[in-house]
Amino acid sequence: MKYALLLFVSLGTFLNSYAYAREFALISSYHAENHWTQDCIAGLRSGLEADDKLTIFYLDAKRTSSTEHVLASEYAWRKVKEINPALLFVADDVALERLGPYLAQAKFPTVFYGIDNNPRNYFSGNKIPNNVYGILERRLSVSLVRTIRKILPPEKKDVLILFDDSSSAKAIIAMNFEGQEKVILDHGKIDRKSIGYFDTWKKAVTSAHENYDAILLKNWYTIKDRSNDAVIDANAVIEWTSRNSKIPIFTIMKNVVGEGLIEENQIVGAIVLEGASHGYNAAIMAKNILGKKDTVRIKSSRAKNYYFNKKSLSKFGLTLPKSIEDGATFK
Repeated sequence: MKYALLLFVSLGTFLNSYAYAREFALISSYHAENHWTQDCIAGLRSGLEADDKLTIFYLDAKRTSSTEHVLASEYAWRKVKEINPALLFVADDVALERLGPYLAQAKFPTVFYGIDNNPRNYFSGNKIPNNVYGILERRLSVSLVRTIRKILPPEKKDVLILFDDSSSAKAIIAMNFEGQEKVILDHGKIDRKSIGYFDTWKKAVTSAHENYDAILLKNWYTIKDRSNDAVIDANAVIEWTSRNSKIPIFTIMKNVVGEGLIEENQIVGAIVLEGASHGYNAAIMAKNILGKKDTVRIKSSRAKNYYFNKKSLSKFGLTLPKSIEDGATFK
């Protein structure tokens, strides 16, 4: 009887431990070296249990053609079905757009994150399936411009927002601008340009001072060389842009702000939605779903962290309002 009791206790301990060691899968829109992707995955892992397994598939959509990442998504979906995870994570718009038609029939629940567009657009009948949950990425352009205007002198209100022509950029534009290229806000204009080639990008940057007071960079990862259609390294694009702009540049990525990252860095600051907290929140949502706890199906994360380059602020004669300065990180 004593041995039977020991066996029961040991087996119970084993089962209890195993209950928390689940297998998850993640299909990510981008590549492993992408900073946003890295931050989100770090947050995701921090929110899961130490024994949980996470298998990741990268679609590499920022550096490959649509044909290539369609094939990558089909391969990833086949592998995920073989794994049959406790739960699937889907990161960013490209992956959700490609996988949306499959998810309603899946035996496992899905949590998406990093979605700029309306997620209903990616599902049949514009209806999110009952087994799909998610966290929206909301870096709304008008809100970002309002923050930038608090930093600019009062008479300077006109902002140019630059995008590449990627699927991610199209999703942001659809959600933020509803097809419009110009918006008038508080007696100032917000113009947006979606650009595919580096020569066109260069012209937009070098002439921006003629019509605008600041540039907001949203996406620059799929800019191509017109001579061969090859995608130019994102660091090369941001370095050239930083050196050649005659007006202050703001962005949404903290990794390009700060001395030493780019020579003669003129990027003033970044208004950031932290990828780590975004991924962490997705992990907590997943654990609540698997634990059968009440879960709000769709949530939002918003940009609320500030990073600034003091040298660039000084160069352009900009002073931060105390409400922004107090919560800012300087690099």
